[in-house]
Amino acid sequence: MSWGCNRFPVGANLTDGMPNTKLILKSCQYPSAASVCAELHVQDYNDWYLPSIDELALLYDGRRYVPTIGGGDYMSPTEYFKNGNDCWAIHFAKGGERYRYNKSFKYSVRAIR
Repeated sequence: MSWGCNRFPVGANLTDGMPNTKLILKSCQYPSAASVCAELHVQDYNDWYLPSIDELALLYDGRRYVPTIGGGDYMSPTEYFKNGNDCWAIHFAKGGERYRYNKSFKYSVRAIR
């Protein structure tokens, strides 16, 4: 999925993905990475969101306990210096490095709750 709001900063923070997801839903077009996570219903759970860059780092640290995580790039709703064009992502196959990516590109998305 793409981030959903290229060239338009929404003020997403580093640490908490839930409010970031809500900001994107309020400000950006559908579908987006945030809308895919927010509309997810798995079993009886419907409180999913796109994890912030810090939450993705925690997920990377605990990846051996989450068997479905692949080795690609996972997008976060955290913007890169609020320039409106870029967001942070983590490359799970390269040691959990954080990268700056253009919001209009498509990346893997991992919902958390």
